[in-house]
Order: sequence, then C-alpha cells, then structure tokens
Amino acid sequence: MALTFNLPSQIVVQTAAQWAVDATVYSNKRILVTSDEYYGSTDQRKFKIADGTQTWSNLDYMPVSQTLAEVLAIGNLTGELAVTSDNTFSSAQILNAKAQIGFNNGVGNSFSQYLVGWALLWWSNNSGKLGYVNIDATANEVKHTDKVELDAPAISLPQSTASRIVETDASKNLTYAAKNTGYNLDLGTTAGTVLEGNRITQVITNGVTDKAPSEDAVYDALALKLDTNNVAVTDARNRKYFDYNNVAYSYTGTLANTIMDTIYIPAGSMGINSTLNLIAQFAKIGVNGASFFAFYVTTNPSAISGGVGLGYISQSATFIVLAKEIRLVNRNSLSSQTCQTPSFNTASPLSQSTGARTAYTIDFSVDQYLHIYSALGNIADTAVLECFQCYIDNP
Repeated sequence: MALTFNLPSQIVVQTAAQWAVDATVYSNKRILVTSDEYYGSTDQRKFKIADGTQTWSNLDYMPVSQTLAEVLAIGNLTGELAVTSDNTFSSAQILNAKAQIGFNNGVGNSFSQYLVGWALLWWSNNSGKLGYVNIDATANEVKHTDKVELDAPAISLPQSTASRIVETDASKNLTYAAKNTGYNLDLGTTAGTVLEGNRITQVITNGVTDKAPSEDAVYDALALKLDTNNVAVTDARNRKYFDYNNVAYSYTGTLANTIMDTIYIPAGSMGINSTLNLIAQFAKIGVNGASFFAFYVTTNPSAISGGVGLGYISQSATFIVLAKEIRLVNRNSLSSQTCQTPSFNTASPLSQSTGARTAYTIDFSVDQYLHIYSALGNIADTAVLECFQCYIDNP
C-alpha cells in the first residue's frame, strides 16, 4: 500500500503584482520568489528570504545590498579588492579611500592614477613626479611636480569672453583682460611699421614729446653743431674762442667761387655790443693767375647767397702768401654792425685807409654762417686756406 505525504512547500511563488499587495508575514523558513522578475538579463528569478517579522515590501532581494566597507569587512582584512594581470604588469584596486589603476610595460616605465576624496592623482614610478587634478568646493587645480602640458587641438576657456588676452594677476592666477590698441601690432622691420602712425618725424622740435626723429633728422641737427672742443673756450680777456681750424684745405681745377670752410654762429652767440674777430691765412701754389679770398655771412649753411660780404683780399699771379683779419662790431644791437669796407684790400682792419667803414644789418638773433671762400684766376693754380681763428669779444 502506497503512502502519500502532503508536505507544505517552503517556497512561495507569486507575480510582482501579487507580492505588491501581499501583507503576509512569512516564517523565516520560507523563500519568496517573484515569478515575472529576473536578475538583470539572466534567466534567474528574483527572490527574498522571509524573516518571520517583515512583510514582502520591507524585505530586500537577495543578494542583500551592502556598502563597500561592509563587503570589504567580510573575510577581507586587507581593506581592498585587487585584480592583477597574469604578467603582473597591470592592476586595478578598489579601496575604501581610493580607486587605483596602474600599468607597467615591464621595462621600468609605469603610470598610476587614483582618486582620493575629490582629487585625481597620477604619478610615474620611474620619474618620481606627482601630479593631480583637485576639485572641491573652494579650488579647481591642476598641478604637477614637474610640468603641466596642454596639448590639444583646441583648449576652451569658457569663463572668458571672445577676443581677450590671458595673463596672471598678483597671486599668479590666470585672468583675462581686454586687448588694447597696441596689442598684436605689426612692429616688424618693414619701413613704417616700427612706430605707429606718424610718430617718425624729419623735424626736431623743442617741447614735442610724442614723436621720434629719424636718423636723417638727427644727423642733420648734429651736423649743424660745432665740435664741442671748439666752443665756449674763454681766454683771460673774456674772449670766447668760437671756432678754429689749423688743418690746411686746398683745391684746384675750377674757377668757380669755392667754399673752403664755414663757421657756424648759433643764435644768441653775439651780445648787443660784441665783436666778431676773424683771422685767416691763405696761400696760392702756382703763379699762373691772380686769385682772391673772401668772407660771406648768410643764413644759408651751404651756399654763398642771401647774405652780405664782410671783406676780401686779392692777390696777383706772383703773390703766393697772404692773410686777412676782419672785425665786425655790434652797435648796441644784435642787428646793427660796423666793419671796414669789404673791398678794403689790406691784411688788418687796424691799417690806415681812405675807404669809409661799412654799416651792416646782420641779424644775430638767428643762426648765421660765415663762409670762407675763394676763386682762382687759373685752373692750374691751387688755392690754400692754411688756417683760421674766429672768436667773439663779449665786453
């Protein structure tokens, strides 16, 4: 005779909808299975284990969710989960404080990175260099003990606006500033690009501070000035030696009036009662023709024009050495003078003569130029200015 036993099942199976309204408290010997819900994409149905005190809705599906700390505490006293490749070159570690991934190519080059708090750190074992990206509520930083390279096709700075420049502030933080008119100007070597606009000028003007003179303007200005060795040297009688030249100058081959030397007399050099004294010595090489030597005052620095003659001395073909001295005296004015007659053909103004003195109106309140010049009567001869000395008496 067969015996039949009816044993109540310890497994209770219902749909998710049925379990949602089931308020039964099952004993801790029951397994509660959901017939229409599965773990992920597997064919295993989800289940709970009753505890005799809670209903279905208060129980957790198996396996029970735990924190990483709780999982690591179960039979794992190292405090981490580690996975290492079979050649030990690569590894991954999950710790309570950080997650770390590392690899080594087997020849000493290695790289690791891990998270600590809100910081991503990385280092290279072979170089000993450490870097990190620190992100928290008070600071966003990228640091490295060696250097940080930004190598990307495009680097965006969303905090800035378009067409601004990046610079550092007093705390060495990056900041942004508007580009001014001088930014990225073409300051190359091409003519006209070194200084902006019309900042280069051909004129040197006193008081102008926003322009630069050209080399040509500076050269011309310096050319008008005397050698400082020849200017403002005063002797015991308060005579200012204005200019001199003891190096002979000569020329030949032309019958034209030829300037042999020029004395620059700056404005203000003469007082209202000053006397301009000039002594010159001449020579002629050759006896082929007559010649003459003369003095001319003008505001033109390079030509015998627009002024007046102060005197000359002529010589016949056989005369080869001669000298000339003139004295031009201001008559209580910078533009009123007297001097011996220009045609007075003697060496010194102290000599007796039947010729009357000549009045002049040379304006010494402006720059003047005293040219020493000559003309030959025969191109085969040579005219020579042996030397001259010019000084101003300032009583």
